[in-house]
Amino acid sequence: MRRKMYPLLLVLWMVQQAAAQQNEKNITSQAFLWVRYYPKFVLGDHWEFHAEIEERRSLFPDRQQVRLLPRVQLYYLLGDAFTFGTGISYFLQSLPADPEQAVEVVRPEWRPHQEINHKTKAGKLGIAHRYRFEERYFRKMEGNQLTDGYDFNFRARYQLQLQYPLIRKDVKKGALDIKMYDEIMLNLGKQVVYNTFDQNRLGMALNYGILENLQLQFDFFHWFQQRNSGIDYISQYISRFTIFHTMDFSH
Repeated sequence: MRRKMYPLLLVLWMVQQAAAQQNEKNITSQAFLWVRYYPKFVLGDHWEFHAEIEERRSLFPDRQQVRLLPRVQLYYLLGDAFTFGTGISYFLQSLPADPEQAVEVVRPEWRPHQEINHKTKAGKLGIAHRYRFEERYFRKMEGNQLTDGYDFNFRARYQLQLQYPLIRKDVKKGALDIKMYDEIMLNLGKQVVYNTFDQNRLGMALNYGILENLQLQFDFFHWFQQRNSGIDYISQYISRFTIFHTMDFSH
């Protein structure tokens, strides 16, 4: 099974390296900590409602960068393989983005999205594909002041995730899984000139079942993003802690 994983991991590594080599001279490196609470409400055999709240902070120096308040999603489950979802997110971004500078303005963003998930298995290895499409509405700005109206941007995302049990149990309590994933994001639309490639996220995670309905996950991933100038890039190393909380209302 490990040998079967090597080609997939090589592809993920090649995607990340190709993105990183586009421009070596204009890369800004940063370290971040994200903390997230993710409740999931099971509504029946085919319906689930998910929510997320998340705090994203720069580590050096410590400064609030982005706040997700919240993301809400409604999912329809078609068997065990396919899931269809739609939802909306509300973000607050502290600007300027440079954590060395004091916050001058907090810029809101509304982000509706639609997604398709497909899951398969190869022995013990779980393979998941996520296709997400986002309509992003950023509050207009003049200098460092918010103005009326919103700028629009469309973004397409694809994520490949591999999941393998390190401690396998019939129940979720005490189970430990390792995950590896890569996600690429593309900006689309006439207004996109220099940065059709938006960003790539490559990482791994450990997911542990504290209780049957409560899981703790630690991620470490690399975020590589091209700015709209087309020549400047951001390289972020991100640690994320997530609490997944499932509540079943189907009975």
